[in-house]
Amino acid sequence: MLLGLSWPCAAQAAEQLRELPGTVFHCELHPWLEGRTLGADSQAGYATAEELGMQVLNISGFMVNWPKSARSCRIFSGQYGDMLGSGGQPLETSICVGLSDNDMQIVDFGSSRTPGFLSKVAVWPDQRDADARLVVLASFSNGFEESAVRGFSVSPDGSVSMLEMSNASTQWGEFQVSDLDDNGSYELLCYRNLDGMLGGLSYRSVRGYDQASGGYLPAAQQHRRFFELERDWLDWVIDTRSLIIANPLSYFNEEGSGAYYQAEYKGMSYGFDTVIFIDNAGYDRNVARDADFQAREAFRRVRNYRDELNEWLAGGETPATWGIQ
Repeated sequence: MLLGLSWPCAAQAAEQLRELPGTVFHCELHPWLEGRTLGADSQAGYATAEELGMQVLNISGFMVNWPKSARSCRIFSGQYGDMLGSGGQPLETSICVGLSDNDMQIVDFGSSRTPGFLSKVAVWPDQRDADARLVVLASFSNGFEESAVRGFSVSPDGSVSMLEMSNASTQWGEFQVSDLDDNGSYELLCYRNLDGMLGGLSYRSVRGYDQASGGYLPAAQQHRRFFELERDWLDWVIDTRSLIIANPLSYFNEEGSGAYYQAEYKGMSYGFDTVIFIDNAGYDRNVARDADFQAREAFRRVRNYRDELNEWLAGGETPATWGIQ
C-alpha cells in the first residue's frame, strides 16, 4: 500500500495548473497557456525524429501558445531503449523544443540525453503577456523511487536557458507546481522519502523560482505555513497510529492487494502498513520479528521528523531530515 502525501497548500493559488491529456508523459499547463497534443506524425514530430535520429522511440509532444499571442512553442520527447535494456541500449530520453514551425532543437541538460523516461512536464509563464518566458519543469524516472527533476525556460525568440535546480529529485517522477503565496511565481514541490520504506511515507520539499539567478532554489524559510500544515498532518499520523494499535479492527481493510490499516485525513485515505506491522500466524517468526522492527524504525523516523519540524518552526535548527548543510 503506497503511503503518499496530499495535504492542503498554505494558500490557494488564483490560477492552478491543469492537466493536458494525450501525451505518453503526464503534462500540466498553466490556464494562461492554450495547449494541445501533437503526435509523432505531425510536422513537429517529424522534425523531432529527424533531429534525434533513427534509434528514437515513443515520440510524443504538445504545443502551447504564449499568453495574449499567436506565437506557439512545441515541446517533444523522444525515448531511447527501454526498462529492460534490450539490445544493450540504456533507457534515455531527449527533449526537443521549437517555436511555431521553426526547426526543433535538443535541450541540453549537460548532455543531449537524460537517463530514464520522461515522467512529467509542467509549464507556466512568468508573466501574462507576449513577452513572457515559459518555465518548463520535467522529471525523468527509471521506474525506481528517485527521479531527477530538470528545468529550462523558453524566451519569446525561441532561445532556451537551463534552470539551476540544485540536484532536485523526487519520488517516482511525481512533483507539484503550485503558487503557495499567490504572487504569480510557482513553487516546485518534490516528494522525499520519510520513513525509509520503499513506497512509504513521504514529505515534500519546497523550491522557489528565482528569476534573477535563473533557478529553483530551496525556499523553506519563505513558506513556513506550508510546513506548519505538514507538521499538523504528521501529528495526525502519530496520534492515529496509537488509535489503530488500541483498536485495530476499526481500521482494518482487506480490499485490494492485501490487508492493511487505513484512516482518513481531511478527505484523503492513508494506509499505515509501513509503520504498523500486521502479524500473521503463518509468518516465519524470524521474518516477522524483522518486519516488526522495520515498522518501528519507520515510525521512529516519522516521529523524529515531526519533532525536527516543531523545533525549526519555533526558531530552532533546520531539520536534519532535509539533508541541508
